[in-house]
Amino acid sequence: LFESIEAFQVIKKTQLLLVSRTKQKLFAQNDEEVLSPLVLSLTPSKTIEIHALTMQLREAGEQVISLSVGEPDFMPDATVIEALRDAAIKGETRYTAVTGTDALRTKIAEYLTEQKGTVYKASDIVVSNGAKQAVYESILALCGPGDEVLIPAPYWVSYPEIVKMSGATPIFIETTLE
Repeated sequence: LFESIEAFQVIKKTQLLLVSRTKQKLFAQNDEEVLSPLVLSLTPSKTIEIHALTMQLREAGEQVISLSVGEPDFMPDATVIEALRDAAIKGETRYTAVTGTDALRTKIAEYLTEQKGTVYKASDIVVSNGAKQAVYESILALCGPGDEVLIPAPYWVSYPEIVKMSGATPIFIETTLE
């Protein structure tokens, strides 16, 4: 694509962005950005801001316990690592069905029945790469302009922006312990 890294760096430095929007070419140079109106309407993620701050503090030598992003602070169990290794060796490295493999969904349904006492069929289960992704896709699929989405407080900081991205309006419901 570029004849050299230097050519890429020159292009990057000028920040020439070419975006096709409704068959019209828009150009931005220097510090201007061409972003969609949807992106420009969003407020910055508090989760990302807090995570960035904790990373800065750690780099400065501070001991920080971060509750911002949902990543574990421990290694996966050895059986998980072994299962990943075995799957990779078998070539099981391709995309699965959007809802997850039948075998995994069946195991999840069995686990929920055995451990939680709830009965689900594998067809009731959807595997995603995170709860936020699942909530986001569900809201986009079900909500749109003119809809109102009830969000009980306290809530995860991303929920209002997810609702706004669908065109719907978030409505906050204050809750109590009672």
